[in-house]
Amino acid sequence: MSLDNEEFLKRFGANLKRIRKLKGLTLVELEELTGIHNAVLSKIELGKKNILITTLVRLGEGLGVEVGDLVY
Repeated sequence: MSLDNEEFLKRFGANLKRIRKLKGLTLVELEELTGIHNAVLSKIELGKKNILITTLVRLGEGLGVEVGDLVY
């Protein structure tokens, strides 16, 4: 199955938000853990911002999950 970029970003963002909420974290708390501004995190969760691999790694570390858990 092939996803276009827009659909992938939306799915990734929704998954990020789901994991963040499962961990009981607010955007501000995730900002504190990752150093990624909460406004940027919000755009990522909404599927409106593409990210670098380094950002993906920071998100995984901040949430205590494997990078693959964020992507799939």
